Amino acid sequence: MNHGPNIDNLETLYFYSKFLDKIPNVPGNYFWYYWPPIDDEFKNWDRNKLKLFLEDYSQKSLFYELECTDRYKKFKVKVQEVEFSATLGLSSSLLEKLLDYIFQSEQNFKFFIDFFRSICLCKPIYIGKALRLRDRLKQHFEQRNSDIIRKIDSDKIPSYNIHIAFTTLDLDFEEDITSIFETVWQSKLRPGLVKKNG
Repeated sequence: MNHGPNIDNLETLYFYSKFLDKIPNVPGNYFWYYWPPIDDEFKNWDRNKLKLFLEDYSQKSLFYELECTDRYKKFKVKVQEVEFSATLGLSSSLLEKLLDYIFQSEQNFKFFIDFFRSICLCKPIYIGKALRLRDRLKQHFEQRNSDIIRKIDSDKIPSYNIHIAFTTLDLDFEEDITSIFETVWQSKLRPGLVKKNG
């Protein structure tokens, strides 16, 4: 049994939608991440190209907009989580310093790639539960059944930039316990494409 998202089974949405048999059809929780991998060949990058890549990454808004109404029904407010107010949340001068660091050496570039991967994978965009993981994920992959897929498509994010991992549960319990684990994961990690915890 895996207790956390198993990064060993992390694959792209594109991969899992083509190879469903790689997903076990057992109870568990699943985690979706937005991670556009950076080509790790230093020679293929220049400062401007990486800056544009990071700007594009930072502009994606994988959060639902929520409507809040006061108890007297006089005011309605729309709120939405904002992950980055600027490129990676940095001021222009700090972004330039980061780029100076990255392009100082190939070693610094490799370090940044690992750093970027870790920030992409530290918070999922979605967490779900299933008594049969393969069957549930197949439902998501069929576009007409999934708000998440529609949101990813509307943000023009390729399916190979969305990654999925999962945990599996050995259920010797008379009731479905996956929803409890889902609620705890969602409460802790606050994925942006979950409309309501649990």
